[in-house]
Amino acid sequence: MTTDEIVYLNLVHLIEKNGINERVCTGCAGVSPNYFVNYRKGRTKHFKIRDLIKLAAFFDVSLDYLCQYKNTKDEFFRPTYKLKSRDEKVLLYAFKKLDPVGRINVSDAINAELAETKKREKEKILKKKSDRKLAEKQ
Repeated sequence: MTTDEIVYLNLVHLIEKNGINERVCTGCAGVSPNYFVNYRKGRTKHFKIRDLIKLAAFFDVSLDYLCQYKNTKDEFFRPTYKLKSRDEKVLLYAFKKLDPVGRINVSDAINAELAETKKREKEKILKKKSDRKLAEKQ
């Protein structure tokens, strides 16, 4: 088995593990939409390093991971989170591309939004309780 075949199998494995399709993968990683089709049909015999770097970054794995034969069978690629929607995956990919300061700014904004959401939820619960108490008194 050639290195390119191993890389292809590992990429297919990562696509399946993350519950996405090839179009989402290529679109988010910034490679040609026909990337995998061209390889399967023999139009492309070798993967380009720049494309492999983009794909490895998208999946948050190393180039070594993509080139190792055992990865196609092993289950050691287990993210600690399971993203379900395409939007979540695109957002995470965009977040990973930010510089450290950008990541901190986005994290702060998300934390502020979460705190505000919790505050609103708490206010709703308190309002419901007070409404019930008023209804009981009448």
